[in-house]
Amino acid sequence: MAVDYEESSTSYSNGLLYVNLIFTSIFTLECILKLIAFGKVYFNSSWNKFDFFVVVSSILEIFLSSLASSGQLAILRIGPQLARVLRILRVSRLLRLVNKYKGLQALIQTITFSISSLLNVFCLLLLIFFIYAVLGVFIFNKISKGDVIDDYTNFKNFGQAMMILLKVATGEDWNKIMYDTSRTKPNCIEGETCGTSIAPLYFISFIMICSFVLLNLFILVIIQQFETYYLPETNILQKFKNNLEIFKTNWAKFSSENNGIRIKDKKLVDFFEKLETPLGFMDENLKFTKKQIVIEILKMDLVSDNEGFIYFNELLFRCMKR
Repeated sequence: MAVDYEESSTSYSNGLLYVNLIFTSIFTLECILKLIAFGKVYFNSSWNKFDFFVVVSSILEIFLSSLASSGQLAILRIGPQLARVLRILRVSRLLRLVNKYKGLQALIQTITFSISSLLNVFCLLLLIFFIYAVLGVFIFNKISKGDVIDDYTNFKNFGQAMMILLKVATGEDWNKIMYDTSRTKPNCIEGETCGTSIAPLYFISFIMICSFVLLNLFILVIIQQFETYYLPETNILQKFKNNLEIFKTNWAKFSSENNGIRIKDKKLVDFFEKLETPLGFMDENLKFTKKQIVIEILKMDLVSDNEGFIYFNELLFRCMKR
């Protein structure tokens, strides 16, 4: 039986190593092709930096694992610990899915936009915890024993009360804690297990507020942001992305002489003639003259450098503002 177990364990490890080699090879090939195609520009993207980090850590992990299997890793003190850490980093490959699927990106962006509102709800939750912790110390501080209440789980002070309320909010044995605090005479020991008959009202109201009201409020905030930014056909974010792609395409045509970094101010009229509305003036229904375009450009109050060049962010910001 021991031999069979060792053989199955070895085959399982070899299978994991084989799968790891396949994924690492795919990611490495992708990284090399991107480096050849983009050069130094490859590292301008945060996702590309993350991909590069995953590839390097995967290669290093395979190298250290091979040394460990051959027994040569023992000469390095930090080697085994580093190999374990890099092995855990395999999970980070799943984060690459975020960059591939627009649905995941939409969810993450929704949560990002909801942070300020979620912080307000979180502050309200902390306020509820504070109020109930103070009430708990005032009402249940004399209870020291019970099925759940002991020297570590009790209402002796504010800190312990906050910890026990956090445990109650997770739903773990909250009913037992309620029973420990609701014993009354003659079924309790004075100074140890005697509580009060209002304990059920205390715990049930706390559970109702935390689990049903505030939790749903967190979800409501995220759903509201999602409905605002993603559900409408003409939502703000999609409009911005579409306009940004149109702007980038037109920018690439007129800034190719300067490696896509800047554009000469003399080309602005031609630039806006080729740029579709609403950022530009290319519209089949509305015919703009060069004089009208010049007037609109002057209204933008564009800032150029000493050589008369205008940069991407400056021009994009002025177009969006207009």
